[in-house]
Amino acid sequence: MSASVYYNDTSGELSPRNSVRVNTRYTKRFPFFSGRDFTAFIGATQQRSRFARATSSDSDRYSLMTGISVPLGARLNYYANYEFSWLYDHEIGDLTGPNV
Repeated sequence: MSASVYYNDTSGELSPRNSVRVNTRYTKRFPFFSGRDFTAFIGATQQRSRFARATSSDSDRYSLMTGISVPLGARLNYYANYEFSWLYDHEIGDLTGPNV
């Protein structure tokens, strides 16, 4: 399991912003063909963005992700992942998902 935290504060710029992002990920390796490992992961992210001069842009983003890595050769892997996100808009007080 891995976790990371990113903080960004641009208070001295023309459009000041404060942002915090927290990521977590769990990765599991499984024995695969010819001694190589098949890898799968799941994870989650939460990002909080606040704008000092444009509070209508304040938002929180939540996402879940999953993926796999399958060895195809000595130095070649097939990699596929999927991420699903929601956005909470503080101005309208609504949680929205992607429209595909």
